[in-house]
Amino acid sequence: MTPISAFKQLTQNYDDHLRSRAPDPPRNLLASHATADSVMLRWSAPIYVDEGKRYWYTITYKPRTPQRRSNVVAVDFINKDRYLVTGLKSFTLYEFSVYVTTRYGQSVPIKVQEYTEPCTVPQSVRIDAISDETATISWRAPKMNNGPESYVIQFVQEPAPQFVYWSKYKVGQSTRFTLTDLQADTRYIICVTAEHNHGLAAMSKSMRFRTKKWWGDEDSTCLRIPGTSHRLSIASAISTLTALR
Repeated sequence: MTPISAFKQLTQNYDDHLRSRAPDPPRNLLASHATADSVMLRWSAPIYVDEGKRYWYTITYKPRTPQRRSNVVAVDFINKDRYLVTGLKSFTLYEFSVYVTTRYGQSVPIKVQEYTEPCTVPQSVRIDAISDETATISWRAPKMNNGPESYVIQFVQEPAPQFVYWSKYKVGQSTRFTLTDLQADTRYIICVTAEHNHGLAAMSKSMRFRTKKWWGDEDSTCLRIPGTSHRLSIASAISTLTALR
């Protein structure tokens, strides 16, 4: 065997040794809470790592564009099972990879893809509170728009019909609104649109929620009588219902 062949064989054996000691990858990678310039990543720890607690996570991400070359950004030495990636371009598809890293090397990555939102749509739409008849929605103003904006909430029961049949509320410049007169134990889908001098911008990502059943709330010892706002103990509710017969 020539010296060059021996060196290649030694290098191959060393690489095989490192791969055999590479840690298991993280699990259950999810991308959520996308805005115009950020995405939240969450994942679960690997099932087993020889190094015990002596490992950390490495994140890489890049735009998924038709271009051959994409700038890959790496973030190292992450010690938690979540990370908010910021500084992203709006309305762009990104690929995120998460590795487990030890002194022996890196695991194979787990990957997920997610779009950032357009910069002209309301950001971070969320459901703040739900009852049997109401739902409170909040959001943040768009990152960029063509002049001052007001907002339009659009919602409907699921399964959703064509968009022209959705209910619409103009809520002005408020970034929080409570829908009323909803049906109990019913699934809804909702989105928010910014309206400016040039008309409606693109819609936010849709949110889904389900109203509560009329006979229960967070306190399992209390019941609510239909048509009233009163919460009663189970004994009082039974007496009241009996009297209403």
